[in-house]
Amino acid sequence: VAQQVFQLSSDKMTLDVAIKGQSASPTTLSCEGNVVFRELLPPGAQQQPMEISGTQLTVDQLDSTPFITLKGGKAAGIANGGPDLAQMSGRGVTMHVNTLELDTGENRMWSDGAGTATLLVTRDLEGQPSTTPFSLDLSWQGGLQFDGATMHFDRDVVAAGADDRLQCDQLRAKLNRKIVFGEAIDQRAI
Repeated sequence: VAQQVFQLSSDKMTLDVAIKGQSASPTTLSCEGNVVFRELLPPGAQQQPMEISGTQLTVDQLDSTPFITLKGGKAAGIANGGPDLAQMSGRGVTMHVNTLELDTGENRMWSDGAGTATLLVTRDLEGQPSTTPFSLDLSWQGGLQFDGATMHFDRDVVAAGADDRLQCDQLRAKLNRKIVFGEAIDQRAI
């Protein structure tokens, strides 16, 4: 398996380092303003690269199991005056939320409050396979929880595809294969 390569840019970056004797190790990374964290795929890769963007990114516990917080910025496609949103995209998913948190030690990601997502799926809302992948648009008002295998969306959840629409108070979606944060993801296997 090839090593993943990423590019990080922001207006301001701060790296906290712990010094023990003769060795130094990074502990916290803070990025402020126009934050973009992008996966750089090798030539010929058949997958959508991961990319997150927002106005503030903090990565704590770099020396053990990172804890990541991404706070909003103007999302692509939102007109001036729209809400400040963090954006995460890649592997067939694009998501917009106010704040996204990720605990790699617990393999858990969550966002409190409203959000939207577009997912590239291969089954309709009744679980029937589709011959070609299609977009499913989701919106929710009460938060998102994801443990690498199952996504939970809360309050006023709407899921809409080309021919389907579902509205409910809670929605749970299970992936075909568990995602382990920090490991490479093959979107064809999910």
